[in-house]
Amino acid sequence: MPWPSVARGRPRPTTPTLTQTPWTRRTCATATTSSRAALSGGQPSATAKKVLEWISGATPIDVADANNTNYISTVASLGDVPQCAMKVQLDKDGGNFSPFTPPVSCNCFFDKAVTKATAAPAGCVACTSDSQCSGGKRCQTGYCE
Repeated sequence: MPWPSVARGRPRPTTPTLTQTPWTRRTCATATTSSRAALSGGQPSATAKKVLEWISGATPIDVADANNTNYISTVASLGDVPQCAMKVQLDKDGGNFSPFTPPVSCNCFFDKAVTKATAAPAGCVACTSDSQCSGGKRCQTGYCE
């Protein structure tokens, strides 16, 4: 059944809809009508860049949550894996796996969120500053990683 606005000859609104790709459980936001973000000198707009930084974990979504733990917990509860917890990448869709190190790591926090554990996951050391970490690790999302 078409949307009532389509039946009256008006175009559909450009609000995003959530879709799932058939090969993953990942939910993606897509626009209902065709639109493209303008590039300036081959770079995304300031708004698009901000969204990409949020998705990659480079910038916290909530400025009051500097470690981005609310986002990581939400993604974990939805059954997905944030980029900061990934250890492999694909060179192309359906391609080969290769090692991956995210700019900001959250493996320990993510493992704790997924398992709903009360203690730190095995091999993870809780921290509040880089000085508490050794072996070239930094304090990220409350753990030495």
